[in-house]
Amino acid sequence: RTQEALHEARSRLEFISEIANVPSSVIGRIIGRNGANIQEMIERSKVVTISVLERNGQSSTAPNAVLPVQIIGTIDAVKDAKRLIQFLADTYVEIDQLEVDNLNLSEELDTYQ
Repeated sequence: RTQEALHEARSRLEFISEIANVPSSVIGRIIGRNGANIQEMIERSKVVTISVLERNGQSSTAPNAVLPVQIIGTIDAVKDAKRLIQFLADTYVEIDQLEVDNLNLSEELDTYQ
């Protein structure tokens, strides 16, 4: 029981920093206009901060380029924020792919007319 209480106390009080790697193609939508989406994530997940870090020399236009997003807060809050960021990034990437597929299908259909 003491071990459980210790774990629970740590998850609520101990601060950590984690990185979520976000595809550069969707980073703008993750951030939102004037940082509105990031601010909402901070408020909802109760982390201290979410910030996009330097690229470490990697070109953001390279295929499959990712940008590190640093999340600082309590263990539980960081886990929640990281899950949310990764879910949104995956969703935006999937939407982009569906739009490309739709365009390709439309072009293919046009060749049959």
